[in-house]
Parts: sequence; C-alpha cells; structure tokens
Amino acid sequence: SCLFDGASSEMWLGGVSNVTGNPGANTLTGLTLFSDYNSGSLLLTGDIAEVLVYNAAVGTTDRQSVEAYLAAKYGL
Repeated sequence: SCLFDGASSEMWLGGVSNVTGNPGANTLTGLTLFSDYNSGSLLLTGDIAEVLVYNAAVGTTDRQSVEAYLAAKYGL
C-alpha cells in the first residue's frame, strides 16, 4: 500500500511501513510501479491482479481492512 497526499508519503509491504518521507513541493503527474527510478528497469516479473485508487483520505483502519480483504481474495 502507498500513501501520497501532498504533505507526506508512506509505503507499506505486508502491513509493515518500509518508507516514509516528505515529498516537498513535488506534484504527482503520474505513477510508475515496479520500476527502478534511476534506470527505468522493470523489476516486476509477475502479473498485477488488481489496482485500487482512492481519491480521498483512507485511514489506517480502512487501509488495513482493504489489505486483509485483498490478501484473502488472492490467497496471500
């Protein structure tokens, strides 16, 4: 899961926060998934089954509920 809200950013893997930071004055004009930022090399060797995008704040409890639902749905 990832959070980009214009004031902060955070990424979770397996429910554990791995990256946090301040995006500064950067404006998101797009999103690249599973690629190395510096080289542009594709790092994904599998399929993406589902992408969910919310155009509103999603709290921790709701984020964890969605993660649990998707984990159960895909047997993770």
